[in-house]
Amino acid sequence: MAAKQKKSKAQELFIHNHCPQCGSKMRYDGGAFKKLKCTKCSYSRALNKDTDQVVNQPLHQGVKLNHFVKGMGLPMKAYFCLNCTAEIAMHKDSPLTTCPFCTSDELEPSDRDKDVFKPYSMIPFTVSQDHALKELRKWLGFTVLGVNFFPEDIFGLLEPPKMRGVYLPVFLFDGLTRSTWFGEAGLSFMDEKKGKKISRMMWDPTTGYYEHFFENLDVEISEGIDDLTMEDIQPYNYRYLVPYDTRFLQDNWTVELYQIPEIEGFKAANMLMDNEIMTAALDRIIADDVRKLKITSEKLSIAFKHVLIPIWVGSYVYQGEVFQFMINGQSGKITGEKPLSNFKLYVAMGIAIALITVLVLLFSW
Repeated sequence: MAAKQKKSKAQELFIHNHCPQCGSKMRYDGGAFKKLKCTKCSYSRALNKDTDQVVNQPLHQGVKLNHFVKGMGLPMKAYFCLNCTAEIAMHKDSPLTTCPFCTSDELEPSDRDKDVFKPYSMIPFTVSQDHALKELRKWLGFTVLGVNFFPEDIFGLLEPPKMRGVYLPVFLFDGLTRSTWFGEAGLSFMDEKKGKKISRMMWDPTTGYYEHFFENLDVEISEGIDDLTMEDIQPYNYRYLVPYDTRFLQDNWTVELYQIPEIEGFKAANMLMDNEIMTAALDRIIADDVRKLKITSEKLSIAFKHVLIPIWVGSYVYQGEVFQFMINGQSGKITGEKPLSNFKLYVAMGIAIALITVLVLLFSW
């Protein structure tokens, strides 16, 4: 009787969860019953047959959007900035005259504050305005050989009225995902043919199961701040979320209102989850290459929250261009673009050229 062939590494089944009875690794049995089986004890669990099909159910169908309350919960005045297209609101007793994101005074009244879902929770400001201004002062203190190359009037940003506290909108998602994958894993090897070594690939079927709980997966929906700037001031620690309380908005705080439809936020979250699941599956397949990979996912127990996060914003216009300075209102992390004064640069270049000329003349004598 011929000896049984050993399974190649590409045929192994990789399971990313553990047995609830003994804690050992579990394997996916893709046979007729499609179960997860413990590698040590007798525990097994049948999988939902739906996992063997593409699940087309949109993420938002797990959440009843019509049950959410709309409005900010207090009397506000909303504005649409005609310059940067941000939509912002403040308490009705604190009228807004300029946009905190671009300094434009082209603000058109709006009633969008009545259409957004009421925030579920928020991160209050823990960085004071004084501390934010100190951080900005340090950040603007950069010099080269004692020379500061910024336009002089940029330091007007250090005046308290120029530094605005804004709450930005974010969508957070929690959800349990269960995914199975099927595909082919390739292991490369060298084959010798007619005295020449040729690289070839051996393809074997691979399949597996991955279970993951997403917690506070954030979808950024700000129009006033670009995505790169938002990445620069991250992270926010969502463990310090508190229930939404309108008292946090009554002392001249500005709120940015989200403009994308809620369904678009769900689509973005769905894509982010799928990308992470794809990466996790590829990480668990031991192979030199993978092809014909098909991943089927269930997304269960989805929780959706509209939350507000704090940021200090300072904006400066130089030669018709807006430069933003952002400070994370929870951690104090700062980012932004510093404009350089052309006049100071030209003067510095002139001095440098003059010094080089003098040195050349001295060494040539």
